Amino acid sequence: MIFDRLADGIQNHAKAIVVVWAIILCFAGYFAIQAGDVMSYDVNDMAPTDSESIIGIQVISEHFPTSTVNETATPIIVVYFENESESAAAIQFLDDLNEAAKDVEGLTGVAHMDPMVSSQGDGIVLGYMMTDYGEDVYVSTKTPELREFIAEVKEATGFTGDTYLTGTPAISYDMEHNALEDVSKIDPFTVLMILLLVGLFFRSFVTSAVPPMTIGVAFVATMAVIFGLGHIMNIFFITNMMILVSMMGAGCDYCIFIIARYREELRSGRDHHDALHEAIVWAGESITISGASVIIGFGALTICKYSMISTMGICLALGILIALIAALTLIPAILQLVGDRIFWPTRMDAYKEGGKATKGWYAWFGRLGDRYFHRSAEFSIKHAKAIAIVAI
Repeated sequence: MIFDRLADGIQNHAKAIVVVWAIILCFAGYFAIQAGDVMSYDVNDMAPTDSESIIGIQVISEHFPTSTVNETATPIIVVYFENESESAAAIQFLDDLNEAAKDVEGLTGVAHMDPMVSSQGDGIVLGYMMTDYGEDVYVSTKTPELREFIAEVKEATGFTGDTYLTGTPAISYDMEHNALEDVSKIDPFTVLMILLLVGLFFRSFVTSAVPPMTIGVAFVATMAVIFGLGHIMNIFFITNMMILVSMMGAGCDYCIFIIARYREELRSGRDHHDALHEAIVWAGESITISGASVIIGFGALTICKYSMISTMGICLALGILIALIAALTLIPAILQLVGDRIFWPTRMDAYKEGGKATKGWYAWFGRLGDRYFHRSAEFSIKHAKAIAIVAI
C-alpha cells in the first residue's frame, strides 16, 4: 500500500523531513510577508469586465477626469445640504476644495455637478476628485490622506455641512481596513479555541500547540506561493483571512486525527514504531480522502466568472493541499522524534486502569462521550431505514 511506504519513509527519514520543513519556513517567510503587496484592493477588479456595472463606470470615466492608474478609480465627495442656502455653501466648499487641491501633490482639482434636490428641499452635491498619483499607486491607499485634506479645508473655510468621501477607491479602502480589523480578532480567537479544545482532549498543552504550529508553517508556505500567483492573477485581500481560517479548521483536524490514532495505538499495547506506522497508514488514508474532497469543493469555485471567487477557490484549494501535506509528513516526523513525550505532562500510564485519566472530570466527560456515541450508534442501527427516509 502507498501509505505503508509513506509510513516507512517518514519513520526512516524523520529528521530530514523536519529539516526540509524548517528550510521551507525560512525561505517562504520572506515572500509570505510581502504577499499583501501583490493582492488586489480594487473592487472593480472583482467583477467580470463585461458586466453592466463595470461598463457603466467606464462610460462615466469618459466624461469625468479620473486617475491615470485606473480609469474607474474616481474618489467622489458627497456634500449634503438641508436647504437652498446650504446648497450654495456646499457648492462654494467644492470650489474651495478645487483651489486647495492645486497645491496638493497627486491632486489636480475637484469638479462638481449641479445640486440634486429632493421634494423635501434637501439634497446633495457630488464632487469628483481628479487625481494623478502615478501608475504604481492605488488611489484607494490615498483615502486617509484625501479625507484628512477635506477635513483641513472644512476647518479652514468654516464649512460645517456633512461630507462623505466615497466612490470605488474609498469603498475599497474601507473594505480592506474593516477586513483587516476582523482578521486581527478572528485569527487569535481561532488559534485560542483550537489550543483550548485540543489541550482538553489530550490533557496536554504541548500536544495542543503542535497542530496550530504545523499549520502555521503550512500557511507561511501557502502565502509564499500566493505571492508568486499574485503577479499573474488578481488575488483579493480578503483571501488572506479565508485561507488562514480554513487551513486552521481543516488542517488542525487532519493533525489531530493522526495524533489521536497514534495515542490509541499506544493505549492498545503497541510499541512506538508500530503505533506510529498504524497511525500514518489508517489515519493518513482517511485524511487524504477528506482533504481531497475539500480541495475539489474549493477547486470548483474556479469556474466562477466572478474573479474574487475564482481566485479565492484556487488559493483555498492550494492552502488545504499544503496543510494536508504538512499533516501527512511533518506531524508523523515530529511523533517519530519525540514519541509519547508529545503528550507531556500526561503520561501514557495515566490511561491505564486506575490512572489519572480514568478518574475525575476528564474520566467523567470521557464516560459521557462514550455513552452518547454508544447510544447514537445503537439508535442509528435500529432505525436506519427511518433515518434514511427522513434524510432523503
